[in-house]
Amino acid sequence: MILKYFYRWSSVLLLIPGIVLANQGGNRDSPANGWKTCYQESGLPFLCGSKPPAIDWQACYRESGLPFLCGSVDVPLDYNAPEGEKLNLALIKLPAAMGEGSRPVRKIGSLFLNPGGPGISGVDFVLGAGQVLPLELRERFDIIGFDPRGTARSNPLVCFNGPVTAPPFFFPRTPAEEALTAKFDLRLATKCKANGGSVFDHMSTANVARDLDVLRQAVGDSRLNYVGYSYGSFLGITYANLFPNRIRTMVLDGIVDPIAYTTGDGDEGYTLPVTTRLRRAEGSQATLNEFFRLCDQAGLDQCPFGNMAASKFDFLVDHLRAAPVHIIDPITGPYDLTYDRFIATVFGALVNSLEWPLLSVTLNEIHAAISDGSEDTAKRAGEALAVLAATIGDPAEPEDPTQTHAAQQFSVLCTDSINPDNHEAWSLAGAAADANVGVFGRITTWQSSPCAVWRSNDPDRYLGPFSRVTSKPILIVANLFDPLTPYEGAQQVHGLLPNSALLTLEGWGHTSLFLSSCVDQTVFSYLLTSRVSRTETNCQQDVTPFADTLAEPMIAADETSPEGDRANARRRTMQKIGGPLPLGPETRQ
Repeated sequence: MILKYFYRWSSVLLLIPGIVLANQGGNRDSPANGWKTCYQESGLPFLCGSKPPAIDWQACYRESGLPFLCGSVDVPLDYNAPEGEKLNLALIKLPAAMGEGSRPVRKIGSLFLNPGGPGISGVDFVLGAGQVLPLELRERFDIIGFDPRGTARSNPLVCFNGPVTAPPFFFPRTPAEEALTAKFDLRLATKCKANGGSVFDHMSTANVARDLDVLRQAVGDSRLNYVGYSYGSFLGITYANLFPNRIRTMVLDGIVDPIAYTTGDGDEGYTLPVTTRLRRAEGSQATLNEFFRLCDQAGLDQCPFGNMAASKFDFLVDHLRAAPVHIIDPITGPYDLTYDRFIATVFGALVNSLEWPLLSVTLNEIHAAISDGSEDTAKRAGEALAVLAATIGDPAEPEDPTQTHAAQQFSVLCTDSINPDNHEAWSLAGAAADANVGVFGRITTWQSSPCAVWRSNDPDRYLGPFSRVTSKPILIVANLFDPLTPYEGAQQVHGLLPNSALLTLEGWGHTSLFLSSCVDQTVFSYLLTSRVSRTETNCQQDVTPFADTLAEPMIAADETSPEGDRANARRRTMQKIGGPLPLGPETRQ
């Protein structure tokens, strides 16, 4: 217990660029030698003395039709040795569109966006989001994204120098499959430790938060404006607790429970995997139950899988657990749809409720293929699955043959969190969740299994506390039915952060991104004024699944409309957001 609480507090005693802890045994770093007292709100004797780095912005991505600028900033690999090795962080900026509106306006500053992951490219996110951000926001802020350390364009962690064959399933169901997963996890962890380079031991979210503060200074802002989605909420929470007086506005959407993510309650970190503690199985099952309810409520014309949807789904699960179903893909031909791939597909589809009509069609066609068994129904099921996969992202598509992105995600996740040191904990937790919660127990639990053998050593990670009083209010946004970051996480953070407001979206899917004009207006007003009107308020989702549309891709008929732009932006984002995915058969040699 002493070690636990020492860890929690020692992680605050860390250096940031140009900052040292006053040498209380001498005067080498005294104010008389050019240093001055700073960050007094931390309660620690910090001294500051360096200028923020300059950014050489250059025009880039001109084909987008927007005036993007790209640049980079060097940051310390290790903030305890700020003059040592450096990392180069890639940035993108969409300059404030002052004067493009009906009247001249004053720029507020820069707005940093983070799409989560961990490890999703902030540069790519701004490239996509920049197309749909409203002018009222764009004209007041430079919109900035960055690739976090060790990912994408920012000194990426690379563990393998060629294609890697992952286990031929999305999550293990038998002791033999669990043993194969454990073997692959050990290989991944060993290769990353051996080949990952110096960044391997410095990829904690706390270090990304310190990088973010360097970037804030580099763009010339005295206070941070930040919007973080999914895992990006944990980055924001960490920043808020390391630099509580450096915030102007902070929006956190799709909330990761910071205690569950880092340590768990009490000694849970040593017995329960992090993805079990985050209650993803419970969040996904609750969201699936809402899919059933709304589908039945809409009727067969709007939701073909309706009329006792839950019972029909149980039929699919029972059949696929026993044997795969024969499917004919319109391009690649026949294949067997296995239980694990089926669950992975449904799990992926839940994150975006705008695509639930497509999910209903797909489930209905699979049901027909099992019930009928004809070649015609196998073809129709294959066509439906292909359309759904093209929309949400196919879990079997070999997009990352070297497992680089997955390794980067695990490097952050496993560094940030305390976990059991044996795969038996994952086996027990997955089986218990499948038995007591629902069909997503194993897939969500085993998402973090490499953490059992991950051996990164970042002493600068931050394990709490997460209850600092910030100088400005933080706006917390959460869906009632979010499969990946359950609503309870938002309630937890609202209770932890004394100066916070909770905006609840009575909706479905992961984060509120592009789902509610009410949420959008509340968030925009807060970003422009840095004020919240209430500590708790509610909004509705603009489009209720099945209620207003036929069972086909949302907005597909008019992708050039503003609504189509928003739906497509959410579709592209949801294909990426969601945290570490199960290492399934996505790489083949």
